[in-house]
Amino acid sequence: MPTEQSDQTARPEPAADVLAQLRGVYKRFGQIEALRGVDLEIHQGEVVALLGPDGAGKTTTISILLGVRRPDRGEAWLFGHPPHLPQSRSDVGATPQETGFPSPLTVSEVVELVRTHYRQPLPTAAVLERFGLLDLTRGAV
Repeated sequence: MPTEQSDQTARPEPAADVLAQLRGVYKRFGQIEALRGVDLEIHQGEVVALLGPDGAGKTTTISILLGVRRPDRGEAWLFGHPPHLPQSRSDVGATPQETGFPSPLTVSEVVELVRTHYRQPLPTAAVLERFGLLDLTRGAV
């Protein structure tokens, strides 16, 4: 198995309903083996939950599926492409475990920053209204 996928890698044709796949994935952080030979397929229409104690590799697995990290060994695919490519992730929504924005940013600036991640974002004012944030931005929009 390859140790890393190139941007040009074409994966073998999966079943039509496979949206995400890990095959034989390994990941280490120094002396800690976070993942050892993980195989996972997520099919269209499935709801999947990863359960386990702290340190079981849940976050690492999701990070590899989302292209945030690359496996040391094995293969990861998202919508038939390596997950680190932007086109692979364009139809995925994920909320990180921890988030943080610089404290000087206003609510409107945070919304503006996040909306830039979408191909056709709603106007900032529409997002603020939809999520009940207008009162926090009076005079700033």
